[in-house]
Amino acid sequence: MSEPIFRSVQQALHFSFLVATLPVSQKSQMESIYRNGGKRVVSDEYHHSTIHFGDLSPLEVRGQCAMVRGVVVDHLLEPERQAVYARYSYRAEKAGAVRAMRDHALPLLSCQDEWPTIAMAWSIFGTDAQRDGMSVRLIADEFDLSKSSVARDIAEIRRTFRMLEGRAYDKLGEIFLRSGLIGIDDA
Repeated sequence: MSEPIFRSVQQALHFSFLVATLPVSQKSQMESIYRNGGKRVVSDEYHHSTIHFGDLSPLEVRGQCAMVRGVVVDHLLEPERQAVYARYSYRAEKAGAVRAMRDHALPLLSCQDEWPTIAMAWSIFGTDAQRDGMSVRLIADEFDLSKSSVARDIAEIRRTFRMLEGRAYDKLGEIFLRSGLIGIDDA
């Protein structure tokens, strides 16, 4: 391909994990995205196309997305892979990754109890609906913890996650650049 498909590692991951949730063989949202956008889809705030499929068919686009997910599996260490899954995956895979992020940070947390620390992790990684009811105050009240310790533990989980996520982006950026999946200016 003469033009990279994605503008960034984050965009490649977001789109690739989203595509994995769409049906393969029937008329799907993927086909709609492709048909409505033509050869270039997903616009940024300036209405510039930011994903370029070139002459790829919808099935080939799905294949490219599967390769992106495969690079995550094959080239990242387990904690880095779980950080990517916590950010971009869905359903059971996301739930496992949220727990893994909590487990990775657990030795650094003041609270060691399972359910409060799981709630703290979901307060970071959940969707808006999932995070409803998971504020520092509500978690502290629910589990009879101090607000300051809950806030510190959430900050520690977030710090641990960002460190792992940054390492994952660095590794993936090098691989995606070499393959031409993202452009040199976009890494």
